Amino acid sequence: MFDPAKDTLTEGKDIRSITDWNQHDIKLLNELQLLTAKPVVYLVNVSSDGFLENKSKWFQKVKKWCTERSGEVPVIPFSASFERQLADCKTEAEKLALYGESKSRSMLPKIILAGYQALGMIQYFTCGEDEVRAWSVRSGRTAPEAAGVIHGDFERCFIAAQQYTFDDFKAHGSEAGVRAAGKLNTSRGKTYIVNDGDILFFKHNAGSS
Repeated sequence: MFDPAKDTLTEGKDIRSITDWNQHDIKLLNELQLLTAKPVVYLVNVSSDGFLENKSKWFQKVKKWCTERSGEVPVIPFSASFERQLADCKTEAEKLALYGESKSRSMLPKIILAGYQALGMIQYFTCGEDEVRAWSVRSGRTAPEAAGVIHGDFERCFIAAQQYTFDDFKAHGSEAGVRAAGKLNTSRGKTYIVNDGDILFFKHNAGSS
């Protein structure tokens, strides 16, 4: 394991560019906590004009350098100056005026999504009469583990979860609509793997005698 890692670093490349580690190697790498083995998303800050016109002369060169060093990782162009101007807009009309004829739009949604994907994270939602909240959890986690993000007792005392997807909610307009369409699952058990965009209501006996 150490020879390929050493050779890769000597060549000026990141450890993350090696993709064929076995489980034993991964365990050792995690103990070393090498910075270049960690997930990465490269953000390339370009001028406002360069972003809107999609004509930055530096982006492709920077992207090539990132790819050669780190492998196929996200390399996202954005303009901090433009995002700042966009954030200052008070109305949609002001935003449209700022965009002008450009087809470019804010890159923040793409940046956030790339960050979640790089870290292996997803989001699920809980809904009540007073609020809707999004919760972050690692991909591949079970319903009890997702409940534990809210409170450890919810995981420990988990019974089941009511589940439906945001896409179904959007398609049918309400939880009642989702239920009427037969898309609401009322008893997801302890082995259910939570998916990105799930809407969940947890049943538990935390606090009971």
